[in-house]
Amino acid sequence: MNLPPELRLPDCMETALRVFLDRGDIQQHEWELRAFFSKVLNELKPQRTVELGTYKGCQAALLSQVTEGKTITVDIDHYDTSGVIPYGRNLEFVLTDARLLGCAEPIMKMLGGPIDLLFIDDGHCYEDDVSEFKIWKPLVRPGGWICFHDINPLANLGPHGEQQANVQTARFWKELTCPKEEIIANETHRAYRGVVPHGGIGILRV
Repeated sequence: MNLPPELRLPDCMETALRVFLDRGDIQQHEWELRAFFSKVLNELKPQRTVELGTYKGCQAALLSQVTEGKTITVDIDHYDTSGVIPYGRNLEFVLTDARLLGCAEPIMKMLGGPIDLLFIDDGHCYEDDVSEFKIWKPLVRPGGWICFHDINPLANLGPHGEQQANVQTARFWKELTCPKEEIIANETHRAYRGVVPHGGIGILRV
């Protein structure tokens, strides 16, 4: 496929993305990822990034490639992330519950400054989104971004089957009133890898 220039990523990211998609280890739509990371590279240029919800670490590795300083990814469960180690840059994995008061303090010490990019791709329950947003939003610098995966309400009928009724990131996203932008693959993006409808990525500008 001939990629439009604006969706071509640096060589290190192209290599990682191809590996992750070939292995089926990343639960994201290719076009959504390309559009999102291109925007991060061109507009935000983060120094410090935090991801909530590691899973196998593929997205964390890609986030670390667009972050000049440190990237920290957080999860309550331990998954096999060994396959992404060669593709990460200044990337650290932390095992803790991002919904608990006080959980952010040691992470912020490790980070060494306010968060530029916070990516929430965690439990997806409405109550979890509310808790994490309340805890982590104050730690994002003015002008930083808070991003969510699975903002598309049609994702409940997407590639992972029908989800439980409490998987409601789309509901929480709709309620947010700050300036925000949606990156959601549609029928025009079928040439890219991934099933449509997919989760979508939301960008909230702090």
